[in-house]
Amino acid sequence: MRSTLVAAAVTVGVWLLLYASAIVATVYQDHVFLVSENQDNEGEMARLQGENEDLRKAPKALSIPLQDSHKTEDQIGQPGKNLTKVADRCWYVNYFGLANSTVKGAVTATTVIIHCNHKVEAPYEVRVGFDRPFIIGNTTVPDGGVQMGSVGAEGLVFKATLNPSLLADQTLTVTVFGLTGEYPRAGGVIVKSLD
Repeated sequence: MRSTLVAAAVTVGVWLLLYASAIVATVYQDHVFLVSENQDNEGEMARLQGENEDLRKAPKALSIPLQDSHKTEDQIGQPGKNLTKVADRCWYVNYFGLANSTVKGAVTATTVIIHCNHKVEAPYEVRVGFDRPFIIGNTTVPDGGVQMGSVGAEGLVFKATLNPSLLADQTLTVTVFGLTGEYPRAGGVIVKSLD
């Protein structure tokens, strides 16, 4: 009986020793993995902080406050009918693509697609503020026929004066080219009649 108890105690002791060594090995492997991940995260964090500092030092884009797209103003209608008029406004979106190889110095290209819900009488001005320097491109009204006018830049602001009128719901595009691998990004748009 005593030999059976000793054998059982030795077996339990061996199992406890194996269990403890497995726990220690698992904890050590987790420790090594977490230290490696921590070092990777510290490197990534340092890189992102550097990018953040570069963005803070970069020239600021034209800051144009945008109207709330949900605001409406009441309009007098027929009895029993509640008619509303949506405020006149324009929306824009950045579209990033590859640069046209015929544009000297261009590395990237950005097209700003602009849509207004109202008619803008000619002559009209388009101003688009960008977050970094750019090479002047062009403006196009894809479904508007021939556009005449002038384009230029004032600092980080693309400026164009165009004819004929921009009709309600027509699309207007402004294309500029980036000098580096970073795409110029529009930060605000103004489309207004000069009359």
